[in-house]
Amino acid sequence: MLAVASLAIVSCKGVSGDDGYIGGESSLKIVADKNLIQSNGQDYATLEVTLNGEKVTDNVSFYDDKDNLLDIDDFKFSTEKPGVHKIWASYGVEISDAIEIIATAVPIPATPSDPAPASTDFKARVLCLQFTGTGCSYCTEFMGRLKNVMENRDSDDYVWAAAHTYPYSTDDPAQLSWDWPEKVFSVTHPSVVLDYRHTYFYYQTVTSETDFMSYVNKFKADKEGVAAGIAVNSSMADDQIVAKVTVKAAEDAVYRVVALLLEDGLKGSQTQTVAGDWRNTHNSCIRYVDGKYSTGAAGDQYYGYSLGEIKKGQTADYLFVWTLDEIWNNHNASDKDNLWDKWVASNLRMAVYVTTITKNADGEEVYYVNNAVNASVNGETPFEYNK
Repeated sequence: MLAVASLAIVSCKGVSGDDGYIGGESSLKIVADKNLIQSNGQDYATLEVTLNGEKVTDNVSFYDDKDNLLDIDDFKFSTEKPGVHKIWASYGVEISDAIEIIATAVPIPATPSDPAPASTDFKARVLCLQFTGTGCSYCTEFMGRLKNVMENRDSDDYVWAAAHTYPYSTDDPAQLSWDWPEKVFSVTHPSVVLDYRHTYFYYQTVTSETDFMSYVNKFKADKEGVAAGIAVNSSMADDQIVAKVTVKAAEDAVYRVVALLLEDGLKGSQTQTVAGDWRNTHNSCIRYVDGKYSTGAAGDQYYGYSLGEIKKGQTADYLFVWTLDEIWNNHNASDKDNLWDKWVASNLRMAVYVTTITKNADGEEVYYVNNAVNASVNGETPFEYNK
């Protein structure tokens, strides 16, 4: 799946736009008073350069990520070119790390008001990714078991998304023809992956439901006190969705962000069901994933776009811009024999989650889902705190 447009906006000073830096370790530092500007040639970000903590005001040169010298007067960066601009500074023999400034022609939604600015005690949710498909014979029983589980717990404890990735079915209205589950999770069908850390695929016994619940409860408890806050302000108009995601750190860490476009109410005959069966209506269907980390020998990894390191209590933002017709055309161009049902705009919504790195039982560093929220494609979702 091709990303239509997604822009990193870092609102806390001195945060890199990704995990790597152009410069090496240096006492020369560059920060910007804001990292999002309009690409009108008039709006600007004011840069500040320091050496060993002392402000430098003369003889500073600025460069882009291709080492081209930039013409920046009075430390004010402006541009008429939309996109991500990486800027680093040199002074004498010193060079700085790079920062990112985003220039955009798209109107930017405001961050929703923070109901508790001094707090970092956020409500925690578990991300449940269901891998399924209408042609999967085991999925019918699996869906019933999951329904039993979810009806016996607070639905606000989790964010649910269904990835229809079972081998091609002519009656699957949300088939995703890409290798996300195989390359990232190595799942079998049917499966539910919890926070990237546990794959649940048992579907025959009540014991398996108890096992599933225990993992949901464990992962939710693990997040208490460390789950990041996620606020979303989005708008949908003229076949375009613009969503500003703000992440507020509960602890110092490097965070990544992913957004899923979801649709409810899709109709498709699930195998081994009869007409009128509730399983023939599919909700929380993933229609688009925006959060590709890298493409390489291991395949695409959807661990999210980097926000860099965010200090506790500080925030970083990411702007997702989707043109629905473009997503649609890209999908059908890549798989002419697998045409989606056209989506219903009123049934669309979003799920947003952030990932961080933890160590598994073997001491290896792995990504996991730090927190997740459900959000509208046309409205505000403020930070949610524990009462």
